[in-house]
Amino acid sequence: MCRKITGATTSLNLSIPSTTFTLTSGKLKFLRTTHSDDGFEFKLAFCENCGTPIYVELEGTMSGVYVVQAGSLDDTSPLEAVPAEELNIKHRMKWISTIDGAVQKEGY
Repeated sequence: MCRKITGATTSLNLSIPSTTFTLTSGKLKFLRTTHSDDGFEFKLAFCENCGTPIYVELEGTMSGVYVVQAGSLDDTSPLEAVPAEELNIKHRMKWISTIDGAVQKEGY
């Protein structure tokens, strides 16, 4: 199922092992590209019908991890857990507080 998100300036992402992800409907297309800020390569998976991003597949130190767009999930219960890490905090909005006990990482 796709939920088109428009006008968003920030996103909530969930990093999960790629082996735990299951696409329940639809088909994905893939685009290999380079991150504009940090220069690393990644593969973007998106809905072939509407273009909504579903997940990003990273390489290198985060190989085997999908960064899933939380708004694309049917089951949002994993979002109830307190994150263990906050990634890419260099772009954190000033009005967003750090999460107590979470490892803070400037990048990915």
